[in-house]
Amino acid sequence: MTALEANFCRVRLDGIDPAAAGELLCVRRTRLGKTGQRIAVTLACQDCKRRNYQSNKSKRNTPDRVSLAKYCRWCGRHTEHRETR
Repeated sequence: MTALEANFCRVRLDGIDPAAAGELLCVRRTRLGKTGQRIAVTLACQDCKRRNYQSNKSKRNTPDRVSLAKYCRWCGRHTEHRETR
């Protein structure tokens, strides 16, 4: 079995008509573990600079830093929270 054949599997098709029976080559789907597409980020208040929230984001969809309006309990109001590294 070659590496190319390892990614495919053959499925036998049995129909009502014996002439229609054949084989179909299907892609074998495997469950992969976490591949690192989502990373953990810490959000810090821009007014008091406290790190209030932890979240995760997709590196593929948002490659630059995230900025959200969140409630800061030390400031007592909604402020801008940015991703810290």
